[in-house]
Amino acid sequence: MEGSLIIGLRTLSIVSGSPFVQPTS
Repeated sequence: MEGSLIIGLRTLSIVSGSPFVQPTS
């Protein structure tokens, strides 16, 4: 069920326009 969470976070990062792989320094 964690896959859904990851997909949601990915979508959120895309919507925000910031890559989720890179931390916000």
